[in-house]
This record gives sequence, structure tokens and C-alpha cells, in this order.
Amino acid sequence: MGLLPLAGSGALGINKTRLKGQEAGMCPAKHAACAPCAANLASKCPACDGAYERDEGADRYLMAVRVPCPNQAYGCGSSMVYCMAGDHRLVCPHAPCRCPEPGCGFLGSPPALRGHLAERHQWQVTDIAYGSVLEVQMQPAELVRRLLPAEGGERLFLLVASERGVKVVRVSAAADEEGPAASWYRCKVWVHASVDTDTGHMDVLMLDAKVGSCAVPSVEAAMGAGGRCLPVPSDVPAPEGGGIVIRRRIDKEVKASRSPRTRG
Repeated sequence: MGLLPLAGSGALGINKTRLKGQEAGMCPAKHAACAPCAANLASKCPACDGAYERDEGADRYLMAVRVPCPNQAYGCGSSMVYCMAGDHRLVCPHAPCRCPEPGCGFLGSPPALRGHLAERHQWQVTDIAYGSVLEVQMQPAELVRRLLPAEGGERLFLLVASERGVKVVRVSAAADEEGPAASWYRCKVWVHASVDTDTGHMDVLMLDAKVGSCAVPSVEAAMGAGGRCLPVPSDVPAPEGGGIVIRRRIDKEVKASRSPRTRG
């Protein structure tokens, strides 16, 4: 079978982003279209007015067209079946994020943004490993912004602390992954509160929550993103000569695929 002129190309206005392997149609003039596009056109080809009919060859052709990721300019080297480009773009880890500094128009993938913020704007950066505990000291009412790269810099998190509380978010413009192999992140943030006068014990304030994400690593965006923050009371004790000690740990979790139950 030779190449087929696609009815969805050029100025014909066919939806080229929803080809998901559904049955493809072809008119007598060999113009092909996916099922949703054919349905939107009342199964009539806009190029020749011929009626679309089910064609397995068109199916194979449409599923063989591959394109590079739309975020190729930001470092993604993936290519995918033409009909899946829109789905990939939604979850691509190279989707660009914007620099939050006033007057700066930098746009880049999370790893590139990390280098930009550290070198151009002198942001603090601390590499982390999942499951490890990081301690950060801050003065009361102090604004803290610290980048936390993980997985060799391929994942980027932001720790923010302000008068509203302490929070960790993932710096990403991509949507959360879905499917049996999807992964997500949880973060534990805790501080030691003052000693309880009745019991003599020191209470621990802790937040254990799923990590949200934002495409702009600013305090405002982080606080407005999904997930919760840990309010820090003003009476939290600080070590002599230092600030309040905040401890946090990020864990990566992978959705376990369910295996069918067997009857004994």
C-alpha cells in the first residue's frame, strides 16, 4: 500500500491530535481520516465529498506516522506515533517552566531552569536522594527558597518557607502520570515544637502529604499548587545561635500493578 493523502492535513481543519488507534476511514479517492474526524464530518470527505468507509490499511498507515516531541527544543529526544503526540506532550518531563525572577524571560526544562536559577540568580541548591532527611534552618518570618534536584538533576523540587508555612512542590509543567507504572511523590515535613508544660515532652509538628507541582518556582505558585503546607507556630524553639530547624524527606512511590487473585 502506498502513501495515502490525509484528509486531515493542511487547511482542511481535521483534528490531527486525537488519532488513538480507532478505526480509520477512507473515501474512494483514498483520503484517510481517523474515526473521530470522520464522525465530525458526518463521514463525508471534505476534499471530494466521498463517503468514508472502514479501511484496515488506513489504520496501519495512521499508526505508522511518527513525529518528534513538541518539546524537542527543550531537550526531549522522544518520538511517538503521530496520534499519541498530544498525550505525550501533556506528561513530557521536558515541558518548559518559566523563571520567576522579575524581568527575566528564561524558559526551559526543569534541569535547565535549575542551572539558570543557580548561576544567574544565585538560588540555593541542595541535591537530594529519595528517603534521605534534609535539615534547613530559618529565622522566624524569613523567606526561604531552595531548589532540591533529585535523580541526577532530572527531577526538581522546591522547598519554600514563609509566614504561611513550609511546603515542598515539584517544579514541572507536565501533568501527573497515569497508568499502572505511574509514579508520584510524598513529602514529610516536620519541626520540633516547644516542650509541653503538662507532660514535659516535646511535641513534633508533622505533615505527610502528596507533593503537588507548579510550572513557575515562586513562593506564590508553590503555595497555590496542589498539596498542603505545614504551618509553623511562632513559639517553635530554635537552637542557640541558629534558626528554626525544618526537616523534610521526599519519597518516590510507584503505583503497583494489581495481579489477579488466585483461589486456593
